[in-house]
Amino acid sequence: MPDKKVHLIEEPEQASGPFLERLVVAHGPIELLGRFFATADWSLKEKGIFLNLGTLEDAIATQAMHEDSWHSYPPMLDPRISGATPATSYCLLGRNRSGEVVSAQSGRVFLTDGTLSAQFRSGAFIYGDRAVGPHFAFASTGPAAEHVTAPFVYSGALWVHPRYRGSRLAGVLVRMSRAYALSRWNTAYTIACVSDAMAASPMPAIYGYSRIEAGVTASALPDGSTWTGRLMWMDRLELIDDLRRFTLERLPQIEHGVVSRSAHEEH
Repeated sequence: MPDKKVHLIEEPEQASGPFLERLVVAHGPIELLGRFFATADWSLKEKGIFLNLGTLEDAIATQAMHEDSWHSYPPMLDPRISGATPATSYCLLGRNRSGEVVSAQSGRVFLTDGTLSAQFRSGAFIYGDRAVGPHFAFASTGPAAEHVTAPFVYSGALWVHPRYRGSRLAGVLVRMSRAYALSRWNTAYTIACVSDAMAASPMPAIYGYSRIEAGVTASALPDGSTWTGRLMWMDRLELIDDLRRFTLERLPQIEHGVVSRSAHEEH
């Protein structure tokens, strides 16, 4: 079992500034994470994308500006609904050379003891400690919801500007998201919810998830809708193995000196 001791960073990182300059690797295999972050950041820059660490409010503002290509935003990552704060959430914003935001990937970390299933049933998965509506229901019939326990991260709300789709950004961004959550909060699990159509597409493999379970349903969501889909998840060891494979096999090799200088590590 992974060590679940978590050190909260009381002062959240600033929303502005390059991602690697704001990064502190407080948990996980430091050498591997440092190499992955530096290599992934370099890979994005090769595509003209410069990563910044932002907030969920930044993600929502970006979605509002690009509703034609980013049609909906998940309520569990909306602080106006969930009450999520910068102390347990983040957004990775990709900007092009002109400063335009062209990608976003967000996450929210759950630190309260208990299973994912319990978070679903109570409504805390979406609403945090806020009251839920009388007809709200969220459940999963798969075994993972009873297996996944805090600390875990919901990594989602991936968006790439249409001009940059086909550039193989998704596989980099989702890995940076869950690696960041591990390095900051020592997460034991990473989860994401996807539609049945998405689950049947190549995207889960691109994201690096091998565990996908059907049977996730939610009704009386904040917009009054009902949603059905699947749960993707991985544990800490699977995450680390995936980062190792991705770094060695898919991302270009860079000089060791570049890697050593790029990640700020703190014990």
